[in-house]
Amino acid sequence: MDLTTRDDNIGNYNVGDYNTGKCNTGSWNNGDYNSGDGNSGKYNTGDWNKSSFNTGCFNTKESKIMLFNKPSNITYREWEISEAKCLPNQIPIVCVRLRDMADVEESVHPVYKLTGGYIKRAINEFDHRQIWWNDLSEDEKNIIMSIPNFDAEIFKECTGIDVNQTLKK
Repeated sequence: MDLTTRDDNIGNYNVGDYNTGKCNTGSWNNGDYNSGDGNSGKYNTGDWNKSSFNTGCFNTKESKIMLFNKPSNITYREWEISEAKCLPNQIPIVCVRLRDMADVEESVHPVYKLTGGYIKRAINEFDHRQIWWNDLSEDEKNIIMSIPNFDAEIFKECTGIDVNQTLKK
């Protein structure tokens, strides 16, 4: 299924004009997953980027990314292949699929129309996340805490996990 909208797009799931690639939003993009205009790389947000993984405009090199509200010394591509990225993807979440949603949930979470469900904030969700953290090996915890600019308070604000707390199962 193509789902290309507007004019002269080559590829799939493009929105805008004159895109070559897939999943572009904007116009004159040559690459995949761009949001903006005139990008020739992939995964850009912004305009006229020649490289990939940029947020901004007129970039020819991959940028270093922000981590914990500060500039880091790594690119997004480096983050993508790091061990530190894999571990947080295992943090427990509760995803409610469209087929399991109640009518009231549909009205409270209209994002389900785009995503086919929503992420449920369970009452004990943060307990499950804390237990997950406590069950990690010391090596795994150190991998996460070695993320450039690691900040325990920001990590807790984003995940609900207190790296200094022990919560029993």
